[in-house]
Amino acid sequence: MNRSSKRWMWLAFFPMSGFFIFYILPLSYAAYYSVLDNSISKIYVGLGNYAQVLQNSFFRLSVSNTLELLGISVVLLISFSFSLALFVHSYQMHNGFLQAALLLPFMMPSVAVVPIFELLSLPGSIRLSVYGIFLWKHLGLFTVLFVAVRSSIKQDYYELAKMDGATRLQTLLGITFPIMLPSLGFMAIIAAVYNLRVFKEVYLLYGSYPDKSIYLLQHYVNNQFSKLNYSMMTASGMILVSCLACALLIGYLAYRRCKAK
Repeated sequence: MNRSSKRWMWLAFFPMSGFFIFYILPLSYAAYYSVLDNSISKIYVGLGNYAQVLQNSFFRLSVSNTLELLGISVVLLISFSFSLALFVHSYQMHNGFLQAALLLPFMMPSVAVVPIFELLSLPGSIRLSVYGIFLWKHLGLFTVLFVAVRSSIKQDYYELAKMDGATRLQTLLGITFPIMLPSLGFMAIIAAVYNLRVFKEVYLLYGSYPDKSIYLLQHYVNNQFSKLNYSMMTASGMILVSCLACALLIGYLAYRRCKAK
């Protein structure tokens, strides 16, 4: 092994050690406590905690709400940001000032945003407020990312299509969309990860026990922690981690398949 390889190994050691200490090690402890009856007697119960969590009506409600919020929010965000990026790029509006303005909502702290949406929210529109917060906060960021991807496509493709008499719709469906499809899949995964973080705003707006329509999986985990019910908390957390790992694996395989084509 040469000196250059050793340097790279030492540089990789610090982030990998941090990942192990702050992620892998706590996750291992969570997996350990998820198969115990409680943190005091520590009697092994196997998958009993997992069965109890899956039978809990509030857990099933939280999973249903989380998946519904995730699916609708990601579709709306990708659709709006992709369309806005094409509009910005077509009119050559992607300058530094516009990029800063688009990124500003994403950089604003949640504590400053929540009071505004609390004033604007109407009775009976609780779920719409959650969608509004997520879209307002992330629409600019994903628009900037899509503009960067669109700008990376060679202009020669569009010039050749124009010479052949292709319309804008044909170039969109035949050139832009197929080339950007792998990026769309990757952006959808990133959007899903960001959507799971919207719990912070929901918690600040509606507290630990919100309306049933926005009772999320993080509410269930957080409430189990407040009750010191660590076994149920870790079991539900491990179920969440397993589902996220499977979703990321499926997304990664789909991304590689689209990129290979």
